[in-house]
Amino acid sequence: MALSLPELQDLAHALAEALVDARCQRVRALQSHPQALVLGLRTPGQSHDLLIDLSPGATRLHRIADLPPQPQTPPAFVMLLRKWLVGARLVAFATHADDRITQLAFDAGGHPLRLIAELTGNHGNLLLVDADDRILGTLVSNKSRVRDLRPGRTWVPPAPPTGTPPPRRADWPNTLPERERFLEQTYAGQTSEDDESERLRTTLRAVRAALKRAKRRRQALERDAENVRQADAHKRHAELLQQAYGRAKRGDRFVEVVDYYAADQPRVRLPLDPALDLQGNIDRAFHQYRRFTRGADTVAERIASTDRGLEALEEMRDALDAIASSGAIDAEALDAIAEAIARHPDAPKRKVEPGSRRGSSEAPRLPYHRFESVDGLDILVGRGSSDNDTLTFRVARGRDRWLHAADVPGSHVIIRTPANGEIPHATLIEAALLAAHYSKARTDTVVTVRHTDRKHLRKPKGAAAGRVSVAGGKTVDVRPDDPRLSALLAQQGRGRQDDPPRSRRAGASDGGSADG
Repeated sequence: MALSLPELQDLAHALAEALVDARCQRVRALQSHPQALVLGLRTPGQSHDLLIDLSPGATRLHRIADLPPQPQTPPAFVMLLRKWLVGARLVAFATHADDRITQLAFDAGGHPLRLIAELTGNHGNLLLVDADDRILGTLVSNKSRVRDLRPGRTWVPPAPPTGTPPPRRADWPNTLPERERFLEQTYAGQTSEDDESERLRTTLRAVRAALKRAKRRRQALERDAENVRQADAHKRHAELLQQAYGRAKRGDRFVEVVDYYAADQPRVRLPLDPALDLQGNIDRAFHQYRRFTRGADTVAERIASTDRGLEALEEMRDALDAIASSGAIDAEALDAIAEAIARHPDAPKRKVEPGSRRGSSEAPRLPYHRFESVDGLDILVGRGSSDNDTLTFRVARGRDRWLHAADVPGSHVIIRTPANGEIPHATLIEAALLAAHYSKARTDTVVTVRHTDRKHLRKPKGAAAGRVSVAGGKTVDVRPDDPRLSALLAQQGRGRQDDPPRSRRAGASDGGSADG
């Protein structure tokens, strides 16, 4: 049960007498309560820890005697409060007359600020606003469909509730210390049960997400296995095309040859890639044959490993379903499963907190991710289709190296060519690994990556975002499970912002195409 309006007013009145003129010494997040925080306040000769909790069913505001553990990484809003409120003086403490909204007014070195606690249940929030009611930050992301509570907007109080507010509890104590002890005892058991239930739901969501991801990879591996089984068909295609020298040319979409593999040797029509000449089509078919043949053992190993992982995940899911249906949560069993799923390679990655450095909108958004190769060269990876166009035709220089996963949609990748014009092979392989990872072929055993100088690309008129035409170029094969890729991805988020946009320049004539 959350605090009623009369109970909150009783607490606010008593806390105002005890805490006004206190200095804020610290701001703590709570590991087990993501929708709560503690303000450490100091009055002459005494320290106070003020809990503000927005958890549904346990919405409250009062001092606590013992500090719960805090997370290793505090949320962005706690860091914001530390920036503005630590050292600030609490000058007022008041609750609205008709709603469960409490405002703590601070003087932060001549800057008036207010911490507004909307203790209104499921839609509660904690906001920091300035003297003009401009929102500087919120503990909970904006959920209201009526009010815009994003940072930078003006705070507007919610509409007052209708009807008569619930009265004080029958056993509501008379003094502030008694009320605070009563609230700690009342909510201790409730929050513990809520925490375990939430942990069970979170773990089950993680297991189900990992299962979904593992099943998708299993399907992709099955497609790879089918390609391996069809490897001889590519070899046969290439050998039959060798009959068409002098008859097939660039731009043809098919050619007729004799199928000398068949007993009656019929004439068959073989498809061609019109962007390639006959030799290019033959080389491509042989390349596909070698690629799938080389990957046969790896595909079999990865299928077996994925099947073992799927079996383990299904066992975790069944165990969690049994815990949920038992009516009593087995904390030790839940701990074991939570630890196991946290180590599983298919477990969901931690999301960036709203307002954190990577999620902040203060820095200008670049159209690429930046990586540094082992040779110290910049590798730029387009973020999306329109970003690919910007990277390739406005950021990249003519002699920079351009890479793209062959025959599949993916990001454009640019290697900044050094002054001597030479790109070390190790850098080329690292850029190719990134091109493979940021493409639809990222789950393939082997990925073919095309590369050429940027000056050999052009944007066809009316082409979709990310679509380019390529003249010439070479290919390189990479394996997405190469350990060098993990080291590169660890750099993500260190994008540099000193690359000026460059004018769009046309390249050479068509010799192929790529989709971003």
